[in-house]
Amino acid sequence: MGVKGLWKLLDPVATRASFQRLAVEDGFMSNRQGTRGYRLGVDAMGWIYRACYRHGATKNMELATLNARCSRLYSLPILPIFVFDGPNKPSIKRKKNIRGNRHWIEADFKSLLDAYGFIWCEAPGEAEAELARLTKEDYLDAVLTEDSDSIVFGTTTVLRIDEDVSDDEQVVVYRSSDILQALQMNSEDMVLIALLVGGDYNPGGVKGCGIETALGLAKAGFGRSLACGLKENNYSQEAQQQFLHEWRSQLISEAHSNSSFHLPRRCPSLAHNLPADFPSSDILSYYLHPVVSDDLIPVLFSRQLSLPAMMLFAEDHFVWGTDAVVMLRHLSNSILPGIALRSAMQIARARDIGFHYYGHMFFGQIVGKRQSSKRSPELRVKIDFPKDIIQDGINRLRAAQENPRFDQSSVDSWIQNCLPKLRAWIPSNMMEGI
Repeated sequence: MGVKGLWKLLDPVATRASFQRLAVEDGFMSNRQGTRGYRLGVDAMGWIYRACYRHGATKNMELATLNARCSRLYSLPILPIFVFDGPNKPSIKRKKNIRGNRHWIEADFKSLLDAYGFIWCEAPGEAEAELARLTKEDYLDAVLTEDSDSIVFGTTTVLRIDEDVSDDEQVVVYRSSDILQALQMNSEDMVLIALLVGGDYNPGGVKGCGIETALGLAKAGFGRSLACGLKENNYSQEAQQQFLHEWRSQLISEAHSNSSFHLPRRCPSLAHNLPADFPSSDILSYYLHPVVSDDLIPVLFSRQLSLPAMMLFAEDHFVWGTDAVVMLRHLSNSILPGIALRSAMQIARARDIGFHYYGHMFFGQIVGKRQSSKRSPELRVKIDFPKDIIQDGINRLRAAQENPRFDQSSVDSWIQNCLPKLRAWIPSNMMEGI
């Protein structure tokens, strides 16, 4: 999704980083805005499309993929906000009409996010544009997406899951400051590239224009002159049309001559193929004036995860949710350590403002440690998880069932024998002062 060839173009300025280290060091330790977490915007529909692409129409497998990715975020000091596309998004993308009903898995995904306590909202239009606004106004540290339109809209830091690493451990990082320094390109230049090579709104682009030619025209200043000229001549339609006519003539001349020497070669075919109405006013508006909110300030202190809600969701949607002990075993591996880790974030926030933390103290004896070049150092910690929280979740689950199937004696045995053995790897920096 996004602009054809843009990720490849930006690959030389991309860096690779451990997701865990980024969350710990740039989130918990940097503590921007006092959140003690990495403020991450997530393109929610991008996650849904990725899950659908991998698993087709098998609903439970798609939800399992979404749950695994949520669990990964929950296990790190990350404060996510999931943004969904809204009602005023452009009606056509990739030559397909996208207005109409919600995606069939969207409601279940929102229920899953609610169970995790993750914040989600709907953008007025495109989620990517709303997320870009939130990074530019410093409400977010980064946006996690596979859609290169995020770069075009001006997102300051974009993260992509590294496809070369299977466990989502590593992310690819694109920073607008690095792109500007290395390639001398800003978001206005990116808009020109999108118009020329094609993106979600104009998949074909201009015939005969490849990514290197588009980059050369951007470096020759045509992206910035387009944006500047439209701003200066916005007082009348006639003035804008006159400006666009002159701008088009200059671009055609440059394609013929390569007088700036920024193009890989002279491109007479591009000059010949450039439409008389290029660029489309609608597509320009989508990129330069996307529909975004004026006043949305995300609430980044996530709500508490609801263990009963998580159990109910698992029983309805996942194979491992049909047996109580299997469910508890799964949750002890994927969810309970995250609850402990997030209590460390709460403790640190309370300490930062001089308050005493009155919540449950999950952390017991340190029984090990590990260190690697890819991750922040971690401690192996015994987790003291309250038995009554587990039992309350089971009780609510049983109450919701018409014919309770769970064997209480098996649950009691697991709580008695397995829960005390719970261990978790917690970043060393997060354990300081606890």
